[in-house]
Amino acid sequence: MTWLTGLTDLAKDVRYAWDEVLRRENGRLPVLVGHSSGGGLAQYVLSEGLVRVEALVLCGAVPGFGALGVYWNWAKLDPWFLIRSYLHLMHPRSPLSSIDLVQQAFFSPQFPRAKVEQWQRWMPNWESMLWPLGMMRPFVSFQRILQNVAGAGKVEVPICIMAGGDDKLVDAKKSEKTSDPI
Repeated sequence: MTWLTGLTDLAKDVRYAWDEVLRRENGRLPVLVGHSSGGGLAQYVLSEGLVRVEALVLCGAVPGFGALGVYWNWAKLDPWFLIRSYLHLMHPRSPLSSIDLVQQAFFSPQFPRAKVEQWQRWMPNWESMLWPLGMMRPFVSFQRILQNVAGAGKVEVPICIMAGGDDKLVDAKKSEKTSDPI
């Protein structure tokens, strides 16, 4: 099942979890926070009307206009990306198969290696590559996202888009472009 998990499958999982969050919060709408591909998933569930939130926070999120540029940045960062993936028989952890690759993609060179090793232990060994493919091209409607953010029109900043100045995958330009339609 891992290889066949698509974007809509994960969106359904979010929807089921969302029902439980709403139950525990007595129907009060929470703030949805998404990082990286999870930020793309957050945009998708809002665009599809699967959840409604008070506000949305995107942190280094895959942009709703598509992830091709993110993967292009990754290929520039790691020229062996595609070759290594083929040699590893397309294993989903191939681009992150060593501490050095994890640090290069997600952390600054100054970040302590021991902390990267601790963080890497939490990374799953397997992950579907089908669901990120669902975000390669434009995959959301920004108007539908806004329709499902209850704070839109009520609070000054119902959607917060954050970018790391040194983020190598979702650079500041992509994050700025994410906010253009909003």
